[in-house]
Amino acid sequence: MASFKGLRTRATTVIATLGLVVGMVALTSGTASAATGHLYWAETNDGAIGRANLDGSSPDAGFIAGLNCQPSGIAVDTAHIYWADMCGSIGRANLDGTHVDERFITGLCGPR
Repeated sequence: MASFKGLRTRATTVIATLGLVVGMVALTSGTASAATGHLYWAETNDGAIGRANLDGSSPDAGFIAGLNCQPSGIAVDTAHIYWADMCGSIGRANLDGTHVDERFITGLCGPR
């Protein structure tokens, strides 16, 4: 179990790379974006994407909840959050958690 300023997660490691957008291949558990002011991570066992402020405040382990496949890798750009899942897809949502598309890219073999 990892902890990040009061945030406790199961089956994931939270990594903050401040000021950088990190690709899914390089980072499989979480990413941070200075542009959005948030840290994002995969709650693999719970089928969710979590989010907290960069200072560790306001953690929300169910920021994007109810995903059908276990999320793993996370990437963020200026408009979207992307994640790989265990079902061979890349999901995408707006940075505010709306417009979730679990099958943005499909037919992949073990994306991370």
